[in-house]
Amino acid sequence: MVQKHQDETLRRIDYQLRNCTPPPAIVQEYAERAPVQSPSDWFSRKFPALAERYGPPILEAVEPLLDQSIRITPVALNEDFFAALLGGDKRLGHDLVYYEPAETFYFFDSRFQRYEATLESKLVLLLSQYLIQCAAEMPGDVEIHKLFLDLRKEDNLWKIVQRAKALLAAGEAFFSEASEHKWPKGRESNGSLAKAFARDILKPVPDSTLTVSECYEIFCEFCQDKGCPPVSRRWFRSLIVSVIREEFNLRLRHDVLGSNNRQQNGWKGLIVDCGGNELPATPDQA
Repeated sequence: MVQKHQDETLRRIDYQLRNCTPPPAIVQEYAERAPVQSPSDWFSRKFPALAERYGPPILEAVEPLLDQSIRITPVALNEDFFAALLGGDKRLGHDLVYYEPAETFYFFDSRFQRYEATLESKLVLLLSQYLIQCAAEMPGDVEIHKLFLDLRKEDNLWKIVQRAKALLAAGEAFFSEASEHKWPKGRESNGSLAKAFARDILKPVPDSTLTVSECYEIFCEFCQDKGCPPVSRRWFRSLIVSVIREEFNLRLRHDVLGSNNRQQNGWKGLIVDCGGNELPATPDQA
């Protein structure tokens, strides 16, 4: 797709959305590939299936110059393409999902054949590194400062990570007992412990509230009583969200008031029943 635009100096600027066009399949193995021409060309060659499905990776402005050469300036990223890129190359065994019950990204670790949690900041870094590598391999007629400085701004990359949450979303069935997808090491036993905690300690009570922080502190005591090491807060959250949904049909909320009267992550209609023992003080953070 090419859209022509006349600027103030009467120089023609073409705004282009284009993918790399590979040679016919019958001669691909022997055909000499043309040099990379632009950032969009670079990404579409590396991820042809994504470019075909989600469209050209980058909107580019192509400006003819007086010496008959051209200047190519990357203008905007195709957020759908780059969000899908985070999902990895399935042909190489890569996979990344956003597990909605735990509100966490998990990637498939081929070394252990399991899924492991990862941070959103690491995904931002991955996108940044792709753009840096692309800029380093561009021909001289590409304005790489736009690619390196403007399009690589963290605000742009965070938007892509947020888009990936919808594009790569996975529900409770993804890590269910019937699923072939495996939790990180130790999650199976921790899952059984979390289910026992929910059955023995948690109780549904209308109009009551329970924050994730309060629940985690009690869970650590529960683990200590059972002689088991507690999991980290992040792991606990991904476990208990699914367990509470299954046991009590309650979803994690983001508007539960803590003892400091600030909204936190937690549940409404649920309390900790410690057999009359007082709930210990906890830091109000979810």
